[in-house]
Amino acid sequence: MVLAANEATEGNARQAAIMLGLAETTFRRQLEKVSALAESGLLLRTSSWSAFTPIFSEIIKSIDLENQQGIIEQARSMLLQQVFNKIPKDHKKGAALMGVTGPTYRRLLESTGVHSA
Repeated sequence: MVLAANEATEGNARQAAIMLGLAETTFRRQLEKVSALAESGLLLRTSSWSAFTPIFSEIIKSIDLENQQGIIEQARSMLLQQVFNKIPKDHKKGAALMGVTGPTYRRLLESTGVHSA
């Protein structure tokens, strides 16, 4: 998504950061990291990954900059809902799937209104 946003904005880090809902410094750091991986050949992708590249580009192009609700935040909320729906009682596994700590996972559930009964 970082690479797609950078390409869509023709290298305008501020605009790309807004599109993704990231701080500009965070965007720049992520761009530097993923660019370095790509240049070194360490950005590992399966053979089917190339099918996703145009999808990411279309998503980025469809973002309403006036809304300023970042696509990453929207995607995280949607993913969180799906993870919770599949494993509502296993917060440890949910946290692992989301790539966050247990306390962060619980905080995300509470802040997005996703709660266990």
